[in-house]
Formats: sequence, C-alpha cells, structure tokens
Amino acid sequence: MIKPYYEEENITIYNGDCLEVMKELEPVNLCLTDIPFNVNWKYGVYNDNLTLEEYAENCLKWFTTISETCKRAVIKIPNKFSYLVLPIFEKALGYLWTVIQYSPNTTSHGAFNLNLYTQYLISKGEGKTPKTDFFINTKNNIETNHPAEMPTMPIKKLLNMFTDENDTILDPFLGSGTTARACKDLGRKCIGIEISKEYCDIAVRRLGQEVLF
Repeated sequence: MIKPYYEEENITIYNGDCLEVMKELEPVNLCLTDIPFNVNWKYGVYNDNLTLEEYAENCLKWFTTISETCKRAVIKIPNKFSYLVLPIFEKALGYLWTVIQYSPNTTSHGAFNLNLYTQYLISKGEGKTPKTDFFINTKNNIETNHPAEMPTMPIKKLLNMFTDENDTILDPFLGSGTTARACKDLGRKCIGIEISKEYCDIAVRRLGQEVLF
C-alpha cells in the first residue's frame, strides 16, 4: 500500500496516481470529486489537453475504478463535454440523476451563461437521497493558486445532501484540498488523492487553518 503523504484524525492524503491508489482502498461511502475538464488548464503534472478519444478513455478508467471503491459517486463534469462524459458515467457507475449548482456571482459567464450552472452527476448506489436537484452557490471565494479550485460552500452543501456525519468521502482529484477541508469542518472522514506534490502541500496548509463555516 502506498504510504500516506499526510494524516490527521479522519483525514488522509495520498500523493500519487488515483487509479493506482484507489485499487488499494477499502470501500467508502461516497466519491465526491471534480474531474479534469480537458480545457488545457495548466496543472503542471497532468496533461489537461487530450484528444477526445484520450479523454474518453481516461473517464472510463476513472469511473470504473471509482465504481469498485465507492458505494455512490457525485461527480462534477464539464458542460462542454457533457455529451461525451454522461454516457461513460452511465456505463461505469449507473446514472441516477443530476444536481445543478447555480452560481449567480461567478465572474466568468461564457456562451449562453452556461458557466453560471454546474452539473454534478449522481450515480446509483447506497446513500442518502436528497429532496432537491438544484441549489444556489453564493460564495465563490478562492483561497489558493490552484487553477481550478472549487469553492468550499458547494462542497459542504453536497456533503450535507448525500452524507451523514462520520461517513467516509473519497476525492481522487483532491487538488487544493477543498473536499478535505469541507469534510473536516462538517465532521466527515476524507481520503484525498492528488498527483501533484505542490497541491498536496496546499491542501495540508488549508487543513491547518481554523474550522471554517
């Protein structure tokens, strides 16, 4: 088993390839993650500018391995490639429905204001069933230099919708650690995997801050 890069009570971070690390994990309650969008973000380690065929192959590998590790998955996907990602998600994980995040304060609206809306695909499986498929995110505060950092508020909303206290959540694309930070604030356990040592260090620093609400 790969050695954890960082551990504290209820939080474990691995620095490595998520496909390799996930194969060695015990089953967890939920995968909550934000996959690479293939829009040429400059991550430093991962190539975010693949051909559509290569990106589809990666999505299939990610989703298949997540299905073997997690009882349910909630995965943010790119609007631009939803036509490509959704069928792969359904094949690997079993599509249940979609939760939409509306962010009226975002600074980047894009064509037809699509950037105001974020899609989270929900897989079939065990876990809580929320009573809504829509929520509003009013705080887009970014705390680090990660090029695609997720705000904390939407992650906390999703955690409350799909998990209970002490559940274990996996984020195989931890990035700057938003999921781990939100889990710590809300009393959830978290396993994070991040291929970049630089972003692992950012996540560790965020975990050292006081509890944020």
